[in-house]
Amino acid sequence: MGAHTELIRGGYESFARLDIDDVLARFSDEMTWSVPPVDDWGGTFTGKEAILGFFGALADRYGFFEVKPEEFLESGNKLVVLGAHHLNGEVVPFAHVWTFDGELAASFDEYVDNAALARHIVAKV
Repeated sequence: MGAHTELIRGGYESFARLDIDDVLARFSDEMTWSVPPVDDWGGTFTGKEAILGFFGALADRYGFFEVKPEEFLESGNKLVVLGAHHLNGEVVPFAHVWTFDGELAASFDEYVDNAALARHIVAKV
């Protein structure tokens, strides 16, 4: 297992435990987090504070959900994670693309079925 895979696998585990401080410690200070807009919400968040705000709004928006990574594909400074969001019994596959600057994650891009996610919105943020 490569160093980037190990770092990010641990981040998914921390996210599942709601240890957001540990998740953010794996990111560079100028980290960019990009998710496709769903119902006019989403986009790109830059810096740990903005990402923390995004994370904080997820539970309000979707209620309980799980992020389950299944496969890690590392090459150079890139890591692709294939997995699925589990929301109210529905499995919504995703591809997460991570880019690294040295040892820390510098960017995250999510590719997901927006229509499937939109079916699970419980509150507009």
